[in-house]
Amino acid sequence: SSSEISSSNPEGILSSTNTFKISKIIPGEIKTIEINDEDSGIRDISFEVDNIISNIKFKVSALEEKPESINTDVNGELYKYFEINITNLLEDNLKQAKITFEVNKSWLDEKGFDSEEIVLKRYSSTWQDLETTKLSENTNYIIYEAITPGFSVFAITLKNKIEEEPQLE
Repeated sequence: SSSEISSSNPEGILSSTNTFKISKIIPGEIKTIEINDEDSGIRDISFEVDNIISNIKFKVSALEEKPESINTDVNGELYKYFEINITNLLEDNLKQAKITFEVNKSWLDEKGFDSEEIVLKRYSSTWQDLETTKLSENTNYIIYEAITPGFSVFAITLKNKIEEEPQLE
């Protein structure tokens, strides 16, 4: 039996949700969904599949905070959380997926961070760093791309610094 989360009280406070539908995708084709959502920072999602898949639905949500179901905090300074839910596409059928996202330069400047320090993390029983590449920048934003093995809750954050162990005298 599966417990249903009450829809009147979504997990994590939503600031916005957008739903995108794809009627069909075939192997060898790369589908790109233009998101361009300022709340979540996502510009687009592109993906390839191993089998023909129909009626895929992507639900992209900007989250004000980490969902209650996740009890581990992201290490490092957090820029944004977002969640991507998919209907009708199993991770087994996902050949590759990329998320393009942007980070406001003023946030980096304010915090004193370098643009190379940004990483996209995905929650899948623990927070995992995704391979994140800086693509370009414009006046206000730096644009990144991350490769993900699947979709769930994500955090745009800083790469973990290697913390030095205090020396015992």
